[in-house]
Amino acid sequence: MGVPTPGLSIPDSRSTVSVSVIDSTSKIIAKTGIVVQPHIQGHDEFNCPCYSFLITHPASGRKVLFDLGIRKDPENFAPRTRSFASAMTIISERNVADILGKNASTITDIIWSHHHFDHIGDPSQFPPSTKLVVGQGFKDEFFPGYPAREDSWILESDYAGREVQEIDFNASDLKLGQYSAFDYFGDGSFYLLDCPGHTVAHMMGLARTRPTSFVLMAADCCHHGGEIRPTQFVPLPESIDFNSPRDLTRGARRAPCPGQLFVDVHPKRSRTEPFYELINPRDLDTVREATRSQRKLDEFDANDDVFVLSAHDSDAAEVIDLYPATIDDWKDPGKDWKKKLHWLFLRDFQVE
Repeated sequence: MGVPTPGLSIPDSRSTVSVSVIDSTSKIIAKTGIVVQPHIQGHDEFNCPCYSFLITHPASGRKVLFDLGIRKDPENFAPRTRSFASAMTIISERNVADILGKNASTITDIIWSHHHFDHIGDPSQFPPSTKLVVGQGFKDEFFPGYPAREDSWILESDYAGREVQEIDFNASDLKLGQYSAFDYFGDGSFYLLDCPGHTVAHMMGLARTRPTSFVLMAADCCHHGGEIRPTQFVPLPESIDFNSPRDLTRGARRAPCPGQLFVDVHPKRSRTEPFYELINPRDLDTVREATRSQRKLDEFDANDDVFVLSAHDSDAAEVIDLYPATIDDWKDPGKDWKKKLHWLFLRDFQVE
């Protein structure tokens, strides 16, 4: 019998899945001030990819997509979504189904982490046999889609003719870390985590790619490493090239070696708090809940056995292998992608 991952209460299992990260060709350019505060010099806007994750379950042969990026014809968004997206610059060259080609017909499940346009893509490009999976409360909040409901964020065509499964996190008392969880395949290889606050029915995915190592698909729990990582453990060499991933990650280990340069650029001069906090001009309870969800994520991010990837990590493509390759061996010697990626977000900040 194995030992649960320390502090996260993940049940032991020998069952695993394989994970590929798909560059959906989607990109969002938006001012940082619409999401986080305060402004940090040198980081004026997000320039974000939108990743889709392909999860293959060898035991059953099922192939699952976690999120779909932005559909390649955004002019066909539901009107409410089109209005919302108009505040940003969005780019999408291809649908995920186009990228998969003939393999699109083998996808058994599509999981939407939540309803936002940069995650739902165009499910109508997949066969009717492909099930759509959504978070708890999704149907009450967003069904029916447009045009049956004129103010809906989604389209009727997104789910027409296919099974829609809504995850019930109340069906069990399973908790991983501080998140309510759902064992998707029933064998401990892949979990969905209830991650409230960002929006209704927001979920993350936790994949066991090796018996004791995991990939956490963080969706929009955070959009930038500065929302979850403080300066306390930033190791820096005496001289550093901020444009060099090698310099930023050289010798990176979680050790009490504060990066004083980044303490100085930190808005609160703090070593224990993240650089950013979510903006909340209307003092909404949902934003406070989203902040609590981010603090729960800290436990996973600090665990050496969990590789946290948000849907919009602008540095990830420099470090990891993309589809059709897998990221199952992210922790192997010679790769150790978590260490290499962990602090690359610091390049966004201007340090004098």
